[in-house]
Amino acid sequence: MFRTANGRIFRLDGENGMIRPEQFGAIGGIARGLAAGNSQPAMKALVRYANAAGIGQMGMTHPYYQSWAPYRISDPADQFAEDGIHLVHTRPISIVSLCGGTTIDYRTHNGGDPRTDWQVVNGKIWRGVAHQLVRKLEEPEDPSEYASLHLHDMHLMGGTNYTGQGFWPADPVTGDGWDNQSHKCIQMQPDGFNKGEVRMTGTSSIVGWRGECVYLASGSTGTFIGNIRIAETNGQCINPNDVQRLVVDGNVVLENAYFSIEGKGGEGSRVRCTIRNTKGGHLQGGGFNFDTQNKNFWPASYRPGEEPPMMDVDIKLIDSRIAVQSYVRGQIDAIDSAVTVDTTAISVIDGQRVAPADAQTIDVTLNAWADRSSDNIPLTLLGNDDDELGTGHKGIHDARFVVNCYRTAYAIETGKYFAACVQYGGSIGERVIIEHGGGESLAGVSLAPASTVRDYHPLFRGNRFRSTQASISLPSVNLQSDSFFPIIGDAMSVRSRAPADPEIRIAGPVAFVVNASGVQEGQELTLHNFEADAYPMLVDVRHDDSPARAVIPPGQSLKLVARDIQGMRWIVDTAPPALSGSVAIDLGAQTIAAGAVTDVHTIPVAGANARLRAEVFAAALPAEFEIIQVQAVNDAVRFRLRNISAAAAAGPNLTFRATTKGQEQ
Repeated sequence: MFRTANGRIFRLDGENGMIRPEQFGAIGGIARGLAAGNSQPAMKALVRYANAAGIGQMGMTHPYYQSWAPYRISDPADQFAEDGIHLVHTRPISIVSLCGGTTIDYRTHNGGDPRTDWQVVNGKIWRGVAHQLVRKLEEPEDPSEYASLHLHDMHLMGGTNYTGQGFWPADPVTGDGWDNQSHKCIQMQPDGFNKGEVRMTGTSSIVGWRGECVYLASGSTGTFIGNIRIAETNGQCINPNDVQRLVVDGNVVLENAYFSIEGKGGEGSRVRCTIRNTKGGHLQGGGFNFDTQNKNFWPASYRPGEEPPMMDVDIKLIDSRIAVQSYVRGQIDAIDSAVTVDTTAISVIDGQRVAPADAQTIDVTLNAWADRSSDNIPLTLLGNDDDELGTGHKGIHDARFVVNCYRTAYAIETGKYFAACVQYGGSIGERVIIEHGGGESLAGVSLAPASTVRDYHPLFRGNRFRSTQASISLPSVNLQSDSFFPIIGDAMSVRSRAPADPEIRIAGPVAFVVNASGVQEGQELTLHNFEADAYPMLVDVRHDDSPARAVIPPGQSLKLVARDIQGMRWIVDTAPPALSGSVAIDLGAQTIAAGAVTDVHTIPVAGANARLRAEVFAAALPAEFEIIQVQAVNDAVRFRLRNISAAAAAGPNLTFRATTKGQEQ
């Protein structure tokens, strides 16, 4: 708006609702280093004018602009102060490139390099927030009053790089660390009403910020659709906090960051992107609400009695770690990465120590590849393991996972592998299911280090995990003295000898006790004896007060299933197959006196052992004879014939067959 010499007043309406920073004095350039100085005052004037005049678009006509942060006087910890911030928004605005892609180079006060130059205010670092979206203290009737920011074909460069240091606050001397107070790119003011939206479309990027690249809050919406790259931050690429909806969809890459996404989505939320080289992240569904405890600790529903909304995920995870909490479903393809469900953190609310929110209502398929590293376990479940809150808390429940573990050709060639497919520990509740997975790892299923199993084991069902060691099939078990408590896995494999375990005696048959404590209904357990020519395995299956005894021959298996029949117990589902053999024996030339017994006869039976129960029979055995003293020995079954008639009789000429049973009741 301006006044001419003759007193007439004109207002700048813009072309098709768009105004350009050049109309307020900005001078852009064609590339970095070719801009004519600081365009921040012009862009600030444009934003203030657009807010007042109701103009919704800023059109960027040049490929490059610089913006220098204003001087900061307020304490950097004051999230509501507006000094020292490049642009402050109170209404919706779109910043759109008109030349196929525009970069704004955000610098510190007096045009300094954010890597080496910053203010120190009250002993705290200040580089300069790029965009602040102002909250409303009262909910307005008109949604257009909420501050929103749309970026299209825009590249917002903060000038720093990811150092891997996430400590807080940032060091005012070195500048390193998580600078979440002064170097966010987009910051929504928290603790108020802000149902606006941050939207990135086209080919856009936010790169080089020591704090959060996008900080959402207070019931807002985050939408990232298109060719989007958010990277190089010691904070989070996207921090949804407590949003109405989070949509990350398309060719979206979040990389080189301390955290990728951290926070709760909302109704209709979906995350479909690539995450690369990040140390952490947090995916969680649930609805927006203003209740402090629910907002920060518990998944929320929009209406009483309804389930919280789900977050749908389809993520490619590379060299990264991410946590999954409640109300998440979908697929994660991970390369040298790890997924964790963790409810161990103790919080203090109103002076009371409480466990965090339960992790529940999860349905995730995890396809994991080992490539360049042996340091990862694809899935870790950690329930609360605190002595005060542990047993009975059951922080993880009603969750289903499919875990498939693979190794790339490079991993196989260089000997890289996963330490385990799944590890778990702590307080785990009912209906935590890991099923229909498979693949290679060193240790299959294992207990998490320094953890205790409380309440339940996960329910493993239909998996086919195997070891990278050719002689072992996994999940494995812990062997202690003459018994074991299984780390449950439905393709469980046990060796009857364990030379590497000093607690196992290998001089004879080894007995194991299969404990049903902590096992859930439907758990399957297969015990396999890998010794091809050594000892059988004697298994005591706890069943009431009278354990059933099963003998597993070398090279054979026994399948058990847990059933809740007046208490949890193991039921034999598939017994080891009977071993058999036959031999033709001609005793026709012998006369056997009444009551007399023949010499010992031997039937070859490969795999037979003295621990097996044996039977011998022959078709058309004469009525004068009976088979006695049947005994299984190594690779054979022995027996004798006795004449049970009152007179001598000629011996039979028959084929005798032997079977050995692998189970004794």
